[in-house]
Amino acid sequence: MTDAVRDLRADTLSGASELIVRGARVLRDHAQGSRARSARAFVASMAKIGLMVADAQPAMAPFIHLADAALKAAEEAKDAPAARRSAVEAIDAFVAAAGTDRERTAKTAARLVRRDSVVMVYSRSPRWSRRWWRRPGRASASRSSAPRRARGWRGASSRGASPRRASR
Repeated sequence: MTDAVRDLRADTLSGASELIVRGARVLRDHAQGSRARSARAFVASMAKIGLMVADAQPAMAPFIHLADAALKAAEEAKDAPAARRSAVEAIDAFVAAAGTDRERTAKTAARLVRRDSVVMVYSRSPRWSRRWWRRPGRASASRSSAPRRARGWRGASSRGASPRRASR
């Protein structure tokens, strides 16, 4: 197991989006640095590292899909350099699509929040918290589980929690 895979396995603070990028980086670095002399050997090495990445965070189904996309692209190549290029292109396309989907989902969710709604959030991603708090008029009744508190958090006191209302 590589150090990058060990780090990915040990990560308990990053959110799903950040983990996808990190897992993709592990696969991409492996693809670019592979010394395989044939497309078949390259595909075998990518399958091995893909399984290691997927095993590092078993609850992250996107890792399986990411590795699958890279392997399918590499299998269609005729030689090792073409397999490397195809795998890297597939990995980059997967990450770009995941980012687009994430942004589309966030925009849809933001439109669904009505004036005077209370928004409860449970996210392990500090990045999500920072983005949420940067939006004008947004408030949350719960904080991210990340160790750092989000700006504007009004935590529980001896009198109980006092959530702020979201206004649009």
